[in-house]
Amino acid sequence: MELKNIQHDARFPAVERRYQEAYAHRREAADQFLQANHAGNPAARTASIQHYRDAQQELNDAHAAGEHLVGKEFDDTNYIFLSFVTHYLPVAWWG
Repeated sequence: MELKNIQHDARFPAVERRYQEAYAHRREAADQFLQANHAGNPAARTASIQHYRDAQQELNDAHAAGEHLVGKEFDDTNYIFLSFVTHYLPVAWWG
């Protein structure tokens, strides 16, 4: 319900794009970590961990921008979880 309400807000496309980009960056950082870990290179592994942490912070900040757009009165964890499951988890995990 809240998503439909905020989709008409002029700020929504920028907030949505920011979140999608941050999510993609975190995914790339996770892939880099897996590659570095598999290669057994301690320096690359350490760098990839920091890259992942930075990407996670970017995602947290984007998420906070979305929460700000919705407003403090919206605090429905179940909706956020369901939205995450239906949009970002691989189908094989839950389907």
